[in-house]
Amino acid sequence: MPPKFAVKVSKGFLKSLEELPPERALELAEKLKILETAPLPSGKARIKKLKGFTPPLYRLRVGKKRVLYRISGGQVVLLKMIDRKELDRELKNLGG
Repeated sequence: MPPKFAVKVSKGFLKSLEELPPERALELAEKLKILETAPLPSGKARIKKLKGFTPPLYRLRVGKKRVLYRISGGQVVLLKMIDRKELDRELKNLGG
């Protein structure tokens, strides 16, 4: 049985989630369940480890949104959800 990770939500992520329509928020929640068992990139997954970040920073593609997160011990910490068009600018703000 694959290891289970606890998914934690930051205030910034929660704020962006509240801005979504309820049906989109539910759809996103379903897609985030993959992070409980497989938060690391493998094959042609929608998950990517971003270069230049310490500790490592990961990106999950969900439609036109991107979810940025870090793995800490047995926890996946959701940091931000942003539109794909804003990804580069946001990564510069995060120091990448």
